[in-house]
Amino acid sequence: MPEQAAAADHLRDFDAVASMSREELEAHAKALRAVNAITDALLFAVDVRDVFRRTLDAVAEFTHFPGVAVFALDAAGERLELMGARGFGAETVQSARWLPVEGSLTGIGIRRRELVTSDDIVHDPRGANGVRLQLEAEGFTGTASVPLLIGVRPVGALNLIYKGGIGLTSHERDLLTSLAKVVAVAVERARHLERLEAEIAERARGDQWRAFLGDASLALASSLDFEETLARVARLAVRSLAAWCVVDLVQPDGELRRLAGAHAEPDKQPLVDALVSATRLDKDSNEGVALAIKAGHTVVRELDDGQLRPGGPLPVATADAEHLRRLRELGGRSFMIVPLPARGRILGSICFVSTEPAHFSARDVARAELLAARCAAAIDSATLYREAREAIAARDVFLSIASHELKTPLTALQLSLQGLLRHASDDPWSTPRLSLAAQQVARLTRLIDSLLDVSRITAGRLVLEREELELGELVADVTARFGDEATRAGCAIELRREGPVRGRWDRLRLDQVLSNLVSNALKYGAGAPIECVVEARGDEARVRVTDHGIGIAKEDLGRVFQRFERAVSPQHYGGLGLGLHIASEIVRAHEGTLSVDSEPGRGASFCMALPIGARA
Repeated sequence: MPEQAAAADHLRDFDAVASMSREELEAHAKALRAVNAITDALLFAVDVRDVFRRTLDAVAEFTHFPGVAVFALDAAGERLELMGARGFGAETVQSARWLPVEGSLTGIGIRRRELVTSDDIVHDPRGANGVRLQLEAEGFTGTASVPLLIGVRPVGALNLIYKGGIGLTSHERDLLTSLAKVVAVAVERARHLERLEAEIAERARGDQWRAFLGDASLALASSLDFEETLARVARLAVRSLAAWCVVDLVQPDGELRRLAGAHAEPDKQPLVDALVSATRLDKDSNEGVALAIKAGHTVVRELDDGQLRPGGPLPVATADAEHLRRLRELGGRSFMIVPLPARGRILGSICFVSTEPAHFSARDVARAELLAARCAAAIDSATLYREAREAIAARDVFLSIASHELKTPLTALQLSLQGLLRHASDDPWSTPRLSLAAQQVARLTRLIDSLLDVSRITAGRLVLEREELELGELVADVTARFGDEATRAGCAIELRREGPVRGRWDRLRLDQVLSNLVSNALKYGAGAPIECVVEARGDEARVRVTDHGIGIAKEDLGRVFQRFERAVSPQHYGGLGLGLHIASEIVRAHEGTLSVDSEPGRGASFCMALPIGARA
């Protein structure tokens, strides 16, 4: 049964997450950040070279490899052009400007459609000779090359060059494969847009048409909602191509749906709107919209009043008498229906209607097809964007489900360990080992709680349980709870309360925020005092936690509150980069703010500001 198979897949996913070590979880989080970052960056790429430039920046940021290069495969599939590189001298870059597919390690990856590596690139006979000599001169020893594939069709390659024996971890292999897929799609999309621009530049003539195309481009770029975009394009189309226009799209079930329309005369727009909402299209028809979509080419027809009848060839034919009256009022002597092609399929059509006979010339058809191509690209981009958001939502749902499922066995394990600790309290061999196990279970529980909180925040399900409380007492409780940890860290926690500060807040959630701030202060400010100040300023309550530790670089201040972001190396400090993100969202839910002031080497000061008069 499909349901049973899906359940089995979920269980396997849960087992995989449960078996991950802390290092694997951190590597997984890093991979997610990398894929998300490069996907976000590539959404704004304007051409193929911009795609490769943004790819280099993202790969350099999220991997430790000193050399990165990206190549594009030429149209003949015989040579690879270097589109950008980081970490190499000018002579090395020049030597790799063009690589043969036959006779290079990168070419082997292209031909095999798989990642290839070499830990001794200098002496590996598979590499290009000139490049190998330059790499040797610069001290590089190994390389990894992953092809950029659209399906099974290669469009280029991403190369990482390294020094020494660092090689590739399994997580980095997975990361490179995922990034390569994202980059390949972005390259294909950019090339498609470049071809469209070249075609438009060749065909578009005249100031009026150029102005129209400019307006159409602005309309298409103004929204990723394709229904809204097409409504704007329909309004633009009637300026130069038709008296009125309607837009139809193929639905997932194969049915045709009319989504938008426009009229050149504003007083007749209500008639078009009524037409759009009332029209029911027959996908099995051999005329009109159905024909243009099935045939995949433009349909041009002439009309007379006799064809305005039930079952007639007009693309808006209907059996409803009131609908026919609207059609006659709108008028129509000729029309052309232009399909919307994108990536080998037809997304729908645009129908241009004129009140003059034989109105549409070959140039009009060419112009309409250019507009339709742009519309199709915009619809396709909007669809890909929607699918990406759905994939992210599915990921968040998985994290939520996995976290919930992991909580149950962890709770049972925690209770068992506590019981064993009580019974083994006088056993010098068992007690420290059980204590260590209990600490690791508690840490894993906190990580899972963080994932749960992120899922709640993403889904908008973070609920506050407000109650009357005195903020200074809560801060005192939190700092007291960290007393032993502060002693181990060599920190003295100094609490200063400037009078009672009362309000209606969620005690547990603010405890979570304060615990995160104090814990971070102890972690990054070990060996120095920690100051906690509680005060009221007008209608605002403030808690400031200040350490005197390593501090935060100015360029990192803006991202420390983002999900999975860190301002320090994960090799030296653990965690998933979720604590401050969750804390800032909890404070935001209280209608407050969480800010930071810091300089490297001078510690960090986090300030939580809450409105005292927040609503219940």
